[in-house]
Amino acid sequence: MFVKADNGMPFTEISQLEGLTIAVFSPSNTATQLKSIREEMVAKGLVPIEIDERPDDDSGFRKLATGRVHAVYSNRDRGRQILEAEGLTADVRYAGGH
Repeated sequence: MFVKADNGMPFTEISQLEGLTIAVFSPSNTATQLKSIREEMVAKGLVPIEIDERPDDDSGFRKLATGRVHAVYSNRDRGRQILEAEGLTADVRYAGGH
């Protein structure tokens, strides 16, 4: 899970995601996993996430950097590569894995 750099949230449990909009590259295994998280939230009576499915890896990170989504669900190493390539390392940080 990636968030804006000024968001101090360490991602440790799905209840922290209630009501957030989260970008993910789709179609992908990460998108399938994020949909499972949404289903788990519904089953637990939590306010589910909104999933912003993106046609590429990069656009979700750009949306996050500008505040148009709350988080990006991505592989940690791939996400860090994108942040470097897009010049977003000061704007976005890794918050933890699922």
